[in-house]
Amino acid sequence: MKTTTETMHPPHPRLRALACLAMTTLLAACARAPGSSAARDARAPANQTNEARAMTPESTMPVTWFSLPADDVEKATSFYRHAFGWQIEPRTREADDVYDYNVVVSSASDRDFNPSQPGRVNGCIVKRATGITTPVVLIEVPDLDEAARKVVAAGGTVVSAEIPMRSLNGSFILVKDPEGNMLELFRSGAP
Repeated sequence: MKTTTETMHPPHPRLRALACLAMTTLLAACARAPGSSAARDARAPANQTNEARAMTPESTMPVTWFSLPADDVEKATSFYRHAFGWQIEPRTREADDVYDYNVVVSSASDRDFNPSQPGRVNGCIVKRATGITTPVVLIEVPDLDEAARKVVAAGGTVVSAEIPMRSLNGSFILVKDPEGNMLELFRSGAP
């Protein structure tokens, strides 16, 4: 399931780990808040499934990034810069220029593009030729093969082979949910 193709994500491997840590911390804090849905779930009716009651920040797979496809990357970067005031970083070059990308900073962030405010994400503009044809979110997973099995078991499909990303020291696959929405599943660590 591996390919040698690289893709379009920011060049900072710490982004994923820090984003996951921030999301986990935020979700844990929200769960402890007196009026939170997690606090209400603790008092959930007996007929609620064990799966719903067992969900914790540590057991979920967080959204940590987004990708916006474009046929004309320059036109797209101009649009997002002017329409929403987003900061567009200079193009990151990959070995195969199909996978060149521009980081999109939609939230105040540190130098590794980690948002300053919890619950926010940044992303990138990619070439549609990558196979990403609609806006997608990137979901962090601990194991791509297991995540792919769960996607298929839940009624989705796997639409790409594993694609190593040297710039992030990880890999991703593209999947579709039963409604045809595309998602990126990303695993940190050497492919």
